[in-house]
Amino acid sequence: MNRSPYFSLLSKALAFIPRRRSADAVHFLASHSYSAASGAPQSILMADYLVSSCGFDPDQVISANPRWLLLDVEKTLAPKFRALQDLGFSCSDITHLVRSNSDVISHKLQTILSKIQLWQGLLGSNDFLVKLCKKNRRILGYSIEKRIQPNIEILRDCGITDQKLSVTLRRQPRLIILKAEDLKALIRDVENLGVACDSVMFIHTLKVLHMISKKNFKAHLEFFKGFGWSEDDFLAAFRKAPTLVGFSLKSLQRKMESVVNEAGCAPSYLALRPVILLMSLEKRYSYIIGLVEGTTVSLAGFVGNAVSSLLPEFKISDR
Repeated sequence: MNRSPYFSLLSKALAFIPRRRSADAVHFLASHSYSAASGAPQSILMADYLVSSCGFDPDQVISANPRWLLLDVEKTLAPKFRALQDLGFSCSDITHLVRSNSDVISHKLQTILSKIQLWQGLLGSNDFLVKLCKKNRRILGYSIEKRIQPNIEILRDCGITDQKLSVTLRRQPRLIILKAEDLKALIRDVENLGVACDSVMFIHTLKVLHMISKKNFKAHLEFFKGFGWSEDDFLAAFRKAPTLVGFSLKSLQRKMESVVNEAGCAPSYLALRPVILLMSLEKRYSYIIGLVEGTTVSLAGFVGNAVSSLLPEFKISDR
């Protein structure tokens, strides 16, 4: 019997999907028997191939989605895989897409292609899309018309360019899959904190507030009040360095004590220059020593684009 070359792609995708209970497999195979009498020859073809030729046991085959066994390989699966290859995806990419997002298989061909093409345009490359799908297993399940496109327009109305949007979504894609009313509320929160849409810090602040709770934000406010900051001091510092609230309080305690007790900086000084608290120990002291000696280069010379690039994920040194 001739086998479709797309069988191997599907089998690789299925191989890494968690197993379902044996009872589920037994029930499904009992209701879709390996005989012509089952009335489902495609399930027999697919299951037989995956079990006897690819080495999977029934549990692994069924654990993905039992309905996949009922699909016509040549009429349903092969056209999708061919279309994905035409969009520039390698066989390995397709395997990862199917493995991480079952919508690739379950949605109609034109629907899934429209979604993938939209994300290709937003992210700028297939590599970014594959990485995104690995981290967000339902990303291709959201409606373009009802969820994605309205949010794109909301962000564009805030002055966020397509280039900034692309960079943002590579690190923080969940912004664009929020419900529209939630995204608008988040934007209002940012503006209420004194960060205007035309500020260079707007998009960074938006990402930070999306990632932390109001309880967490308040905890950081109270923490800095303990060092003598007023609420206005804290908000001013936050507007300059929004990822300040992404650090743990324990980490900030070490940083504050280090700079205040060892370097002799007043807490009020740090309130005006909060980016110092985002620096590594070495850079903090270098910057402060430079101030004392009158040789300090600009803060951007130390932090540069690193702070901006690390904002979404808070991957800043805790030293």
